[in-house]
Amino acid sequence: MQVQSSLGLFCTPVTVPNSSTCTATVTGYKPTGTVSFQQNPGGTALINLPASCTLSAIGQTTSSCLISVSTTGAGTANLAATYSPADSNNKPPPSPTTFARPVSPATTTIDLSCASPFFAGQMTTCTATVKGGYSPTGTILWQSSDQKGVFSSNPCTLDSTGSCGVSYTPTISASITASYSGDTNNKASSSTFSISANVVETIQLTVANSGPDTAVSLSGCSVSPTTINADGTPYDFQASSGCAGIVV
Repeated sequence: MQVQSSLGLFCTPVTVPNSSTCTATVTGYKPTGTVSFQQNPGGTALINLPASCTLSAIGQTTSSCLISVSTTGAGTANLAATYSPADSNNKPPPSPTTFARPVSPATTTIDLSCASPFFAGQMTTCTATVKGGYSPTGTILWQSSDQKGVFSSNPCTLDSTGSCGVSYTPTISASITASYSGDTNNKASSSTFSISANVVETIQLTVANSGPDTAVSLSGCSVSPTTINADGTPYDFQASSGCAGIVV
């Protein structure tokens, strides 16, 4: 007497572009044979899967086999599995067993950097690269805690390598945030980068000549230039702000 068999299919979570394992389980009486697979139309995700797998017994009433599947797109895939008995003990299920498998977008992160050093009022370059995704497309939105900081273009569009960059002009130290909008196959993500902007000030200094030396050396506070003439004439030079002092 033949036993009416049943077929089940369990898959670990499927995420673009990683592979996943699916287990086909047939319940009957020592079922043997193969389980064949195909993808039915109607889904939005494309799954790559083998044509069939051969059952191995795992108990008196149950046998199973494994397949590896991969995908190149997020959405839902409609799978059909059919059991073909290789013995006289089991009747095949009356029709293929169908399964709707969700395919999740890839998880992304952002590598974010800005070229140093940073000076208030002077332009630097910030670059964001989307990592861990599957051919990411879309845009990066830039934000700064410095309300007066200026980005050259915002948002910027990712290139074929998943990167895009902008020029940024700070007015003070700030936190820069790059946010990826995501696309069909990739989840959104964001990253933050802190910059310390040096403020460059122009100061006027006059040194009178009261001895044999005709020049005076200056140091400290990143002063520039480092030498001025001791001739009673005012000279402009630059030094970083918030410094402890300039040595003459």
